[in-house]
Amino acid sequence: MSHSFYNQERKLKFLQEEVPNESTRTTYASLLSKIKTFEEDNQKDLCDFSLSEANDLLIGLRKTTRESLSTAHSIINKYVNWTIDINQAYSKTGFNSFKLIDVSDKEKFLHKVAQQNQYITREEMYSYCDELYNWVDKAIVAGMFEGMKGRPDQDYSFEELRNLKKTDLLPPNQIILRRFNKDGTLECIRPIQVDERTMDIFLRAADETEYHKNNGNARGKFSIMPLKDSPYIIRVGEKGGLGLETYDDGRIRLGSINSRFKIIRKYTGNNFITPTKLYFSGLFESCEQLEQEYGNLTTKHFRQILRDLKLDDRQGGTLKCKYDLYKRNKAI
Repeated sequence: MSHSFYNQERKLKFLQEEVPNESTRTTYASLLSKIKTFEEDNQKDLCDFSLSEANDLLIGLRKTTRESLSTAHSIINKYVNWTIDINQAYSKTGFNSFKLIDVSDKEKFLHKVAQQNQYITREEMYSYCDELYNWVDKAIVAGMFEGMKGRPDQDYSFEELRNLKKTDLLPPNQIILRRFNKDGTLECIRPIQVDERTMDIFLRAADETEYHKNNGNARGKFSIMPLKDSPYIIRVGEKGGLGLETYDDGRIRLGSINSRFKIIRKYTGNNFITPTKLYFSGLFESCEQLEQEYGNLTTKHFRQILRDLKLDDRQGGTLKCKYDLYKRNKAI
C-alpha cells in the first residue's frame, strides 16, 4: 500500500486485520493518510486525541456533505476502538474522545460553515467574554486567545494557563507564564504583554470567590458554589462532583478546560469554539500584524513567531500552511 501514515506499522496492522475488503481498505487508508498531518501537528496518534483535538480534526477534514462526514467519523471510531479494545498498549489514554462527538449536528463540521466560523478576531473574543457570567470562564477564553498554551503533549496541554497564579500578573499588562516538567522542575518562564482588557479579566478572575452555575442562569439553593481555595487563577467549585477536575494542589486538570468549553459554546452561541481554535485565532492576529509590517511572510517569519512562544520552530512550515488556509477561507 502506497499511503503514508503516522505510526505506519500500527495503521497497516489495523487495515490488514479489520478491513478485509480491498476497496473499503483503500477508503480507510486514504482517510488515515490525510489525518497524518493532524497527528504530526499534535505530536500524538489519533487514538490519543483529546475532545478538543477531535473536534478540530473533524472540522479540519473539510468535508462538504453529511454522508462523507459520517463515513469519516465511523472510520475514525473504528480505528480508535481497535487500539483500545484489541491492542490496549497502543492507546495512552484508553478513551475514545470521538465517541463524545454528536455528528448529528453536522452543520458544525461541514466545510463551508466551519471554515468561515472557526476563527475569531480579538473584538469578537471580547464580545464572547461579555456573554459569560463568571470571570474564570472569561479568563479561559482570553487566555487561549493570548497564546497561553504550552507544549502539545496531552499531559502538558494548555499548561501555561492552568499553571497561572495571581502572583504572575504584573502591572501594567505583563503576565508571566510557566511550564514545569513532570518531576516538578521548571522547564521555562515566558513573559508576555497582553491587552489591558485581558489583564482586567485575569485580575477579576483571580479575586473571584464564587462560581455561578449555568452562566448565572441557575436558580435555587445550589445555583452558586464557592470556588476552591488555591493559588491558581483558573479554579473549579468546591462541590458538585468536581473533585477529579483538579490536582491535589488545586491546579485544574485538562478535562476541566474541555468541560468549561461546553458552557462557553452554549452561552456565546458559537458552536465552533475550541481551545485550539482560540489559540490559533490569536496566533493569526500576530501573523497579520507581522504581514502588515513585512509584506508576504516566509517560513522564516513563522519560525520566529514560534520561537517567541518558546515552541518548536520546526513547525514553522505547518503554521504557514495553516495561516495561508485561514486567509483563503477568510476571503470566501
